[in-house]
This record gives sequence, C-alpha cells and structure tokens, in this order.
Amino acid sequence: MIAALVLGLPLLLLGLMLVLSAVEDRIVSPPSTPQPSVSPNAPGTHTP
Repeated sequence: MIAALVLGLPLLLLGLMLVLSAVEDRIVSPPSTPQPSVSPNAPGTHTP
C-alpha cells in the first residue's frame, strides 16, 4: 500500500501539472487568436 502511494503521488502531481498547463494554454490562447487574424488583412505589407 505504501509503495503504491509513493508511486502514485508523483503520477498524480504530473497529471495535475499537465492539466494546469493545458488550462493555462486555453486561457492564454484566446487573446493570441486576434493576432494571426490581423495578418491576413495585409498579406503583402508587414508594416503596422
């Protein structure tokens, strides 16, 4: 039982880290979407 807990805790921590990273990516991605949408407006000119 103890060995299972010792081996399980790190796996749970890794899982939580992956979930948190995925959630952060989803939260950060919406504000970044408008940036690529602006580039097609000026395909030839890269000037602001």
